[in-house]
Amino acid sequence: DLNAIRSGGDPADVTPNNDLDPLACCDLSGFIDPSWRQECNFHVTWDKDTRMTVQTPPEPVTVSPTTTARPGQMRDVKVVPETCEKQSCVFRKLNIISDSGSVDIDAFSKLLDNMTSAHASWTKAKARVVTKCLSKPITDYVEDCEINKVLACTFDVLSENCPHSPKHDICKHSSSIRNDTMCQISASKFRPKHRRQYCGLPNLVNPEVLAECGMNSITRMEY
Repeated sequence: DLNAIRSGGDPADVTPNNDLDPLACCDLSGFIDPSWRQECNFHVTWDKDTRMTVQTPPEPVTVSPTTTARPGQMRDVKVVPETCEKQSCVFRKLNIISDSGSVDIDAFSKLLDNMTSAHASWTKAKARVVTKCLSKPITDYVEDCEINKVLACTFDVLSENCPHSPKHDICKHSSSIRNDTMCQISASKFRPKHRRQYCGLPNLVNPEVLAECGMNSITRMEY
């Protein structure tokens, strides 16, 4: 009995003291090194009902940093040519590229004339294509075939000069862009992005010719 130990008397002659804390008189260093208890946050308690109990320290509370919800990011899209294999099928049928893959610039220009005959509002944009894409070597685009260099340049220049662009293009001002706005950027890795509102282009190729090559369009979108 711990009361007898404290008094040095016979345990039989000592009245039990249930309020005595044995942890206050017993050396626990042989049970667990004090430095370990401190390092591991190890604590024991004693009471008459549960006797000795190992306390589990409360888990530290981690306060999550306050974050401010960011508006949805703008959706940038590039309008790029389909694969060289598919384009070769189409433009060979139109006699615009040779078996070697070289592009007949005059024949391609006539294709653009057909477009503006059906869509007169694109005449000015077509003239810019002739100046930027057909009158000098194309160095701003990396493609696997010549026709795709011409097409990539053509798609960018047409959309940059879109006759249906709004007077105040919100894509040119990032602070004004809404979550549901699709913005188009240049497909070139070397030219400026020229972010602008997406512009749908007129069909350059007859759907029947596309169907013969298993295509719906000569363009595709990259997000």
